[in-house]
Amino acid sequence: MRICMIGGLKYCNGGVERYTRNLKKELERRGLEVKLYEFNASNDSPVFSPIQFLPEMRRELGGKGADFDIIHSHNYYPVIFAKGKKNYITTAHYSYLEYADAAGLRGARKFASYAIGKTYESANFNCAEKIAAVSEYLKERLVGLYGIGPEKIEVIRPGVYLERINVALASAPAGKDGDKTRLLFVGRLFRQKGLETLIRAMKLLGRRDIELLIAGDGAYMEPLKKLAAGLGLGNVRFLGFVKEEEKYALMRDCELVVFPSLFEAFPAVALEAMACGAAIIASDIPSFREALDDTAVYFTKGDEKDLAGKIERTLQEGRLRSRLGRAAVERSKNYDFSFGIGKYVELYKSIME
Repeated sequence: MRICMIGGLKYCNGGVERYTRNLKKELERRGLEVKLYEFNASNDSPVFSPIQFLPEMRRELGGKGADFDIIHSHNYYPVIFAKGKKNYITTAHYSYLEYADAAGLRGARKFASYAIGKTYESANFNCAEKIAAVSEYLKERLVGLYGIGPEKIEVIRPGVYLERINVALASAPAGKDGDKTRLLFVGRLFRQKGLETLIRAMKLLGRRDIELLIAGDGAYMEPLKKLAAGLGLGNVRFLGFVKEEEKYALMRDCELVVFPSLFEAFPAVALEAMACGAAIIASDIPSFREALDDTAVYFTKGDEKDLAGKIERTLQEGRLRSRLGRAAVERSKNYDFSFGIGKYVELYKSIME
């Protein structure tokens, strides 16, 4: 079986990019032939991305699409050239309309993004024979937003490499780095990750013995640094991109891992934190509830006062943190990456019958 897989940006290491690259490797291990196309885009703005992608899509799908048994896209741009081709499926990693809201777009840029995003997204879903959604929450949203029949959508959740995480943790000595209590955020630095709320919560805590580590890169780093400096916070450290081994060790060793997102379709990084036995605090949004269930403490989205209170209480209750960590490790066993691979293979087979 020959698969044409359309991923994300070639020079990016975001969630979609890591997921498609891992998916390619795992499908090839099962004997499938997979060609992964990624885009040489200089700007991943939601307004300009379609324009930049069009020449590559025309060259890759327009001329070669018929040579593949399956065209599997992880974004909506290929619909221009996939229309009319057999065996086209798409994975919905998020709803663009919710993503644009959380990104804080305003004025003409928001209007243009909505118009382009909704047009392409709707056409993509209508064109696809099957849709894979990364969560039950997202499936419900797509049905509501676009009137898609629920039978057309199959939920295939992202997973994590549990064995890889366990090996990395076994080789990394456990222990604290210094005397301070450490909070950790891991992820790309975009507005929708809600880091302004977390930094403002640090100000409300007013404790110099607590240090916030922010691991990740992204377009929002400089505004976040300015916010922390403006609030007089010398205990917020920006680590930039960290390698997997270091990331897992931080998740295990920090007292709390905090995910203050305004929006997530499915929180893949939170699954890694679960597998590392982290005590997690997360914003109370449907995707976190679906993924984490009762293995996290939740706060009201965007409410720094509530978040500061939950951090303070959870730090004071060592037994609670221990219980959360144990429960997280157990629940993470439901999210091994291999589970989703089998579902994709079955999905491919079903649309070729």
